[in-house]
Amino acid sequence: MWNPGVLPPSLIAFHGQVHPIDPSVLVTDLGYRYNSEEISKESLEAASVIHFSGPAKPWLEIGFLEYRSLWSRYVNFSNKFIRRCRIIG
Repeated sequence: MWNPGVLPPSLIAFHGQVHPIDPSVLVTDLGYRYNSEEISKESLEAASVIHFSGPAKPWLEIGFLEYRSLWSRYVNFSNKFIRRCRIIG
């Protein structure tokens, strides 16, 4: 049914308080998109929420280079904890 994790308890705790996000402001599955032509740059720039689901997270070496700047522009690389994590920017 469900894999162990936080989603099922969260669904119970926030029952009736969660509302869907309009798909026009949400871009998902960027960790699965191997073809950058699948989604336009304009859609990415206009999105309010960008979800990097999938294995190719932008902070990993296997992350897609064309999507990395969408994430790295919000990271404070001068932070000592961020530097220790060896994330890629």
